[in-house]
Amino acid sequence: MGVVLCVGAAAISGVLKFDDTLGVYDSAADRNHAFDYRERVYPEPVVAGSGKVFEDARLSMPADASYRVVRGRRYAETGYSYWAQYFLNGFLLPRRQTSSEEARWIFCFGCDAATLGRLRILSDEGDGLVFGKVRS
Repeated sequence: MGVVLCVGAAAISGVLKFDDTLGVYDSAADRNHAFDYRERVYPEPVVAGSGKVFEDARLSMPADASYRVVRGRRYAETGYSYWAQYFLNGFLLPRRQTSSEEARWIFCFGCDAATLGRLRILSDEGDGLVFGKVRS
């Protein structure tokens, strides 16, 4: 009898709280629905900024390219986290991140004119991140 009562009480409480349970998932879906494409693709706590530079890079770089990440003197002012370069590893696959000076594609966080030097800037949102290609 005790087992039957416990199962019955669990079933009744499950039925009564089912809509609350769905409401939790529904609110998360509503929140995600309010985001646009860029806000869904570029996680803000990890990668500050608009994501435009990342998207431009993804569309500009060939699939077999190698790129490097450079941090300039103004890096602390950019608002980009240290993890942004690791975000690029997965986001830009099959492209490869390298530390080699031979890489022609460059992401520069907080670079000034002196650091950029021979870089032809392809995308710059004005928030401290620049994407470009080294001039031949």
